[in-house]
Amino acid sequence: MKKFFTLLAVSLGFLSATAQNVVTFEGDYFSSKIDDPQYMGPQLYGDGTYNWTDEKTTLSSELTDLYMDGCYWGGGVAISNYIEPDINNGSYYTQLSVPVSNGSENFAVVYGDYTYVYFNDGEARTIKSMDVCPTTYLLNSEMLGDGFAGTLAGDPNGWFKVKVVADDDDGNFVEFYLCKDGVVQQGWETVDLSSLGKVTMLTFYFSGSDMGTWGLNTPAYFAFDNVKIGDAATADVTIGKGGYSTFVSESNMAVPAGVTAYYATAANDNAVALEEITDGVIPAGEGVVLKGEEGKTYTFVQSDEEASTLAGNLMVGVADASTFTNNGSVYVIATVNGVTAFYQYTGETFPEGKAYLNMPGVNVPMVKIAGYVTGINSMRNEESVMRNAYNLNGALVNKNFKGIAIKNGKKVLVK
Repeated sequence: MKKFFTLLAVSLGFLSATAQNVVTFEGDYFSSKIDDPQYMGPQLYGDGTYNWTDEKTTLSSELTDLYMDGCYWGGGVAISNYIEPDINNGSYYTQLSVPVSNGSENFAVVYGDYTYVYFNDGEARTIKSMDVCPTTYLLNSEMLGDGFAGTLAGDPNGWFKVKVVADDDDGNFVEFYLCKDGVVQQGWETVDLSSLGKVTMLTFYFSGSDMGTWGLNTPAYFAFDNVKIGDAATADVTIGKGGYSTFVSESNMAVPAGVTAYYATAANDNAVALEEITDGVIPAGEGVVLKGEEGKTYTFVQSDEEASTLAGNLMVGVADASTFTNNGSVYVIATVNGVTAFYQYTGETFPEGKAYLNMPGVNVPMVKIAGYVTGINSMRNEESVMRNAYNLNGALVNKNFKGIAIKNGKKVLVK
């Protein structure tokens, strides 16, 4: 087993992502910024020093302090992990709650006009997108109404939106609706901010159809998470032993010169057929096999070109290692004693940015590559060249060999 893990580390190749940075608000630092209770907690209603900074990107925020008393009711961006699915419980007492999780622990909650985030190193960056969600308090008001605001849901004239302004330039902004024509957003959605270009600061403003003497009646809240920062995503991949590696990305990526990308079109317990991606673009989320110069590092750059569909792709990309579960049908490409094949993987964890071959119902130690062909029929025609036998170390044996051998992907006893 120990030998196999060493094999995996060497043969799959090394991936170093220098892609877009994503601020997820995860980790002990951000968790320490979550106030308890949600309303009148010691951090948000204390000495006015509440702030946070993402170490990698320097994205930062502090209380807006509209009323000069250092409290969150004057506006700010607070870190939270509170989930309250029952909108009947939505109020200022649950002001940091969202109705549904987006799969992560922490997120940020914006309250009030003039709230902002900025890069505290002063360097302008492109904020490509963020995921946004109404808070439970906002949903309660939109769906049911409250003592201050009327119901927006079902009203064809009902609306509530957020304006995101870049660098205090009122001519450069993006707007998104949390309610439009009486239709209320109730979960997480992604907002594209790339049209703002490079910015040093974003400021948030709220508006809606329910206005009163003192302004907007609807509670001015929303949550955001997964802030994608940076220009075109890139990833560095070092090709492993035998000239092979695997890869997956959250973005469409151009295949660099010197690399050929393949996906698995067909497989059985004897052989795997790989088909080349001929349009030069690896689709987002698709696991692929890469062939290049052993030990060389290639830079993959995000592509705006449309990628072809990899119909029936059997390669599974692992963009998030926490989602990996070994069902016993996991095979990884590797080169052992000069033999490149897909070897059964028994580990319980898997490296992010890599991919494996999913072979349900197959339980053999090794599956050969039939060739770089298209379709199962071609693969079967190629299988005739794979009837040689190998010892347990992967070395070819001759007719005089005695003992346990691997032939056609199966263990056999040769007497």
